[in-house]
Amino acid sequence: MGSRSKKVVIMKKIVCTCCALLLLALTACTKEIPDESNITPAVSNSINVQSSPSVSDQAGEPSESDLASARKIAEAYLQTLKTKSEGHLAYSELRFDADNPMRTNYRAGISLENIIVFRADLDVDKAWSGFDAGKYTDWNIIITREDNSSEWKYTDAGY
Repeated sequence: MGSRSKKVVIMKKIVCTCCALLLLALTACTKEIPDESNITPAVSNSINVQSSPSVSDQAGEPSESDLASARKIAEAYLQTLKTKSEGHLAYSELRFDADNPMRTNYRAGISLENIIVFRADLDVDKAWSGFDAGKYTDWNIIITREDNSSEWKYTDAGY
């Protein structure tokens, strides 16, 4: 066997090894994401909603009753995460900011009066499905409805 063919065999082994390592790394990186589709509203008024009066009076901004209804859904989401984490998740008070860019950037076609985004700080003390240990600052919880006569529902969460 010539030196050129030895080099080709060595290169093939290197490429195969790299492909195998890449495949192994990709399968190790998959995580199960928590299923939030079965979240039902919690009956709790323990979280205060903060909004700016100067902005919330403008057209397209949610009313106080809309904020209260959406807050229940967002709190149910957080309670579900806390339950699924088996106590390894703590969270701060929910905050509403009418000027949060996530309201306008999240989805085209949803009017501002039909999307409410709350923020909370999460503290995960032990990694669990979908979350690494650490602090998550300004975690967005997106609550939407189809129109003014529809019920509010959990839609998404994250950064």
